Amino acid sequence: MESERKEFWSERRRLYKKMTELFTEIIQSDESDLTDSEFSSRNLSQFLKLWANNNVSLEENLHSEGLGTLKMADFHVEHYIKKILYNLGCPPFDNGRMYDWWKAKSLKKWRSDKLFGQYQTEKNVKVMATLDNTSTKEEIDSLIKNGMDIARINCAHGSPGDWLRLIQLIRGFGEDLHRCKIFMDIPGPKIRIEKILFNPYTVKIQSKNVKKSILGIIKKDSHPFTKNIDSLFEIEIKQSSLFEQVNPGDDIHIKLIDSLHGTLKVVDILSEQVLLVEAEGPFEINQKCQLNFSGQELEITNIKTTPSSIKVKKGSVIRVYFNEESFRRMRGNRQCACLTVSHPKALKNAGLNDSVYFDDGIIFGKVTRLTPDFIELLILSPNEKSKKIKEGKGINFPDSFVHLLLSTPNQEDLALLPFLIEHADIIGLSYVNHPKDIKKMADILHAYGREDIGLVAKIETKEGIRQLSRIIETGLTYSNFGVMIARGDLAVEAGFQNLLTAQENILRMCHAAHLPVIWATGVLNQLTKNGTPTRAEISDVFLASQTECIMLNKGEFLNDSVKMLNLLMHSSIALNSYYRDDGTEFFRAQKDLLEE
Repeated sequence: MESERKEFWSERRRLYKKMTELFTEIIQSDESDLTDSEFSSRNLSQFLKLWANNNVSLEENLHSEGLGTLKMADFHVEHYIKKILYNLGCPPFDNGRMYDWWKAKSLKKWRSDKLFGQYQTEKNVKVMATLDNTSTKEEIDSLIKNGMDIARINCAHGSPGDWLRLIQLIRGFGEDLHRCKIFMDIPGPKIRIEKILFNPYTVKIQSKNVKKSILGIIKKDSHPFTKNIDSLFEIEIKQSSLFEQVNPGDDIHIKLIDSLHGTLKVVDILSEQVLLVEAEGPFEINQKCQLNFSGQELEITNIKTTPSSIKVKKGSVIRVYFNEESFRRMRGNRQCACLTVSHPKALKNAGLNDSVYFDDGIIFGKVTRLTPDFIELLILSPNEKSKKIKEGKGINFPDSFVHLLLSTPNQEDLALLPFLIEHADIIGLSYVNHPKDIKKMADILHAYGREDIGLVAKIETKEGIRQLSRIIETGLTYSNFGVMIARGDLAVEAGFQNLLTAQENILRMCHAAHLPVIWATGVLNQLTKNGTPTRAEISDVFLASQTECIMLNKGEFLNDSVKMLNLLMHSSIALNSYYRDDGTEFFRAQKDLLEE
């Protein structure tokens, strides 16, 4: 018995010594008379110092002594370590004017209330829903009644006229009953498919309305045509003889060798080299097909659909041209799809074998060729079933240092800012890569005298993660700041296998800095799109409940997702917990970055 007692106190002394050494290393100055932002910045620095060490054995010793886990120290590192030392026998500290644990927690709540609005006592997570530009008054009213606290308007799509209509509908809801805040994110330097120039692959043309005929255009390949026609396809041909002989009511056949693929009836002659045609039902067409009219075989040079898209799978080849003029000048390769993108200058840093992702990782490929006019990509997945690439969808080049050639906010963003400053409660800054991006936006809001507007840094790139400690430190100097874990781009930038660790590390650093966090992208996605949630989605909501706000993307069943999320947030799932990877290497790098 005596030997066990000696061993107990011996272990306590060893643990006390380790904790004292840790305290001396991390807590290096008195924290009296700090402002709120200074205290949060100091606690973040102490947090990074704590987790830059490998604390596995120390954690095990604390557990064995029933003294908890250092992961609970995030909110107030100094207070927590002092409490452990006290429980190990150290005399009480003279805390003076030091922030206590509950004051540190209340600081985060105060910031969350300021950014997102007051929280209900029974619901401690706000619900943000992304609106479609075509959303009706009835749909918006229903979303608000069912628990939408914040309406998100994505300014990467639509026009100021579309956004103003939505704003008026939101503001028109009984504000005395429920004040729904408006979150507007500026597009940022997102690389998107701008225009699909050439599609060599088989296209299925069909209408969603089976009772409606399928209208399309046949035109000479070099002929410009901009008339607004509600057509589902456009076929370009090489020969011009067709336009000299055809009349309304004539039939034009689509053939592949000797097989008939469909028939197009001429509805109208829109100009000397443009025909309006219709098909009675769905049909498939590709570059190997020919049009046949009165025995003439007419070569197809391009096929476009509305909305324009390409279906690709493993083995497909895509050329990304730096501009449309280069494509027109070099046209001749009919074996690969060709397109242009927004911000083409960003691709100048692309290298051979760099990874490329389309549409948040649905399609994956590698860079296989570099030229002054285009880069060529080989698609590696999906393996079997083709996936569709549409105009307007995003492309990520996570290995290509594109951030070095792009600025945030860019000129297009700056042009939108007066509108956002007039109407938004919160502005989301997309693709934040550096603390200067935050400072630039904060300075603009200050110049407008609108520091009441919330500013949210969307963390969605490798560089944004790498610079996170500096981004947070700069954000703390702004009076109304938060962070969004934008998991759509973040997953492809960091790698899907690293997403769990990345989002957990971002979340814990924001906890340490007492900043509110938005958990975004993919939450209840199957429920929103198809009407039925998956089990994995409910588990994801549990992870998301550690934040102050959860964002839903738009979809046909968005209202159901808002209802479900509110139901879950009123249940015990909203209880926070900490139990995941300690992120030692990540936090060590962040500590070094902050101390440079």
